[in-house]
Amino acid sequence: MEDEDRKALTEFLGECWHANDYYYLAKVRHCRYCEKTLPDGEINRTFDTWEDFGALWEALIEKGILGDFMKWLIKDNDCAAMAFVAWESWEPKERCIIILKAINEGVIK
Repeated sequence: MEDEDRKALTEFLGECWHANDYYYLAKVRHCRYCEKTLPDGEINRTFDTWEDFGALWEALIEKGILGDFMKWLIKDNDCAAMAFVAWESWEPKERCIIILKAINEGVIK
């Protein structure tokens, strides 16, 4: 997954994509956009963890579009049962990529 993809998913969550544009204040990194203090190491979601997938799943629920997403997921396959089994076996990163695909196709916003 590219940074552009992670940025799209981050913005879908309504969060700031911190980019590489930050400043130091008292030796602590801060995002220039949201002013959030950035810890050392990874500064943005990677969308390959269960935590990141869970955040996307919760956003689908909160936005009231989980049903639209699931209909699209099932329709995108020949058999609803096959789609469900496939979904159940996917790792978090694969699930996040499918949500990204639905966003890119305009199925969910």
